[in-house]
Amino acid sequence: MNEQPATGALYTKRTHAALRIIGKDVDPAEVSYIFGVQPTRARLVEVEAASVNLSFWSLSSEGHIDSSSLEEHIDWVLRQIELRLVKLEGYLNQVNAYADVFCFWESAVGHGGPTLSANLLGRLAGYNLHLTLDIYFRDEAHEEVLDPN
Repeated sequence: MNEQPATGALYTKRTHAALRIIGKDVDPAEVSYIFGVQPTRARLVEVEAASVNLSFWSLSSEGHIDSSSLEEHIDWVLRQIELRLVKLEGYLNQVNAYADVFCFWESAVGHGGPTLSANLLGRLAGYNLHLTLDIYFRDEAHEEVLDPN
């Protein structure tokens, strides 16, 4: 079967992807040890009464690769930890947490969207990773879309 061309990159202004591990009992230091890499963002909630009671560990492609292809950003994230992803499901079950690949994508032209290959989607499914898409279309009334990260 022929591969579909990655036309989504033609419509992209900005994009990046991040593996997120989120849960009440997530220990960012332990996740870093499991994966052998430091997060780009992390938070450890130590007080039960905190207004946000979820800890998290996140590894983002932002600033690490220069590409308008969301697929390349997701691939970069997976390649950083893929050999150790087999340990992820056990850890998630142990601490009652969840993981996803969070994707930010901003249109350069007001329409379009990212294209992801069946191969990449299969890799995500193989590790039971959810895919979260945060998509923004340019509004003529506003100069810039604010990135939620």
